[in-house]
Amino acid sequence: MPMKPAPSFLVYWLLALAMSALTACSPAVTETRFSPLPVSNRYATLHFDDKNNVKIEYTSVEPEEVLKEELSALKKVGDWDDGHQQKETAGSQKITSDFPITINKQVEFYLDLFQNRQRPYIKRWLARSTKYLPMIREELRKAGLPQDLAYLAMIESGFNPLAYSHAHAAGLWQFIRSTGRNYNLRIDSWVDERRAPEKATKSAVAYLSNLYDQFGFWYLAVAAYNAGEGKINRAIKKYKTKDFWKLARKPYLNLETKRYVPKLIAAILIAKDPQKYGLTDINYQPPLQYDTIKVPPRTNIGAVAMACDISTAKLRKLNSALRTNLTPPGRHDYALKIPAGTHDLVAQNLSRVYPIATIAYKTHIVRRGDTLTRICRRYRLNKTILLKANNLRTARLHAGQHLRIPYRSTRYIMLRKGESPKNFFARSAG
Repeated sequence: MPMKPAPSFLVYWLLALAMSALTACSPAVTETRFSPLPVSNRYATLHFDDKNNVKIEYTSVEPEEVLKEELSALKKVGDWDDGHQQKETAGSQKITSDFPITINKQVEFYLDLFQNRQRPYIKRWLARSTKYLPMIREELRKAGLPQDLAYLAMIESGFNPLAYSHAHAAGLWQFIRSTGRNYNLRIDSWVDERRAPEKATKSAVAYLSNLYDQFGFWYLAVAAYNAGEGKINRAIKKYKTKDFWKLARKPYLNLETKRYVPKLIAAILIAKDPQKYGLTDINYQPPLQYDTIKVPPRTNIGAVAMACDISTAKLRKLNSALRTNLTPPGRHDYALKIPAGTHDLVAQNLSRVYPIATIAYKTHIVRRGDTLTRICRRYRLNKTILLKANNLRTARLHAGQHLRIPYRSTRYIMLRKGESPKNFFARSAG
């Protein structure tokens, strides 16, 4: 038989107050933090369960062992040559691209690699591509850049906006923090706009445009996107040439940078005609669509999820730039993404969403060397609360012991039109 809701709510509220008063320091907003990546993996994908816990799953998009094998195989291809530019002729079946296409041994190597060794990866990337390509192409078109530069995001991240590398580069376009900030991306403890597909794309387009203005050749601009403009400038000065293929024959540039151009060319060729290269049965994703609604600073997205009748996990994925369950503080409202077609529903429902403070628990397994003080410091708890939560009379612990760790939580309810919280509790009790 359920407890009466009103007393229950009061107890939760009092417990929350007690925890706030007794914690060693005020509980901080839980942030999404990236843990170090295993050596064998290059990217991390974040997932959120319905309790808003962050789960980090490492995706073998381009694991280190395959990269090493790839570079080793590429070395065996031999000297870099100029190749020949693909040209259209009457009745030609060649692929049209607004990005300069050169065919040489290195491009052919990547065409073969994508069709065979890395076939599962390229199929997955192609499946994701259609979710973002319309938006990326439009930004490139507005800037007057080749629209097939969109496939740079494929070789950078596999069209994964949550990709995170060993070098701490993030998002579709794999910006490091300094470059992202230089191109107007907000990166702080609340927001990481490198993971916002639209904003990161605008920054990438601006960066590519600047690189082309600086070097005057797309191959050099693309290589600079990978290695940095300083590295490419030094290579040009050292060898007195702006011909990328001639620079590639020299030892100064790293092989990872040299491979970047032929890999992009191969990606463009395959993406524009996958069936020609034997890639079929690709489950293309629909284009990214959503509505936006302005919400006040520090709005809990769990409340908005309740208003649009989806899980918090799904709403977080739609708002991948957010690093917490709260919208950023400040004086301005935040444009939160919500599922397409739900704007009016959310606008109507938000005022009826009501928060209920609760106490939830997670488990800590005591390890050798753990002390009550150390555990309290880790979870920002007062010793008295931890002892009471586990019915302990002393601070003595033993390895393998399971401790209940209390933490403040909030769940949301939807009130009926015109209903007060008091009436809701009375109705629930009945």
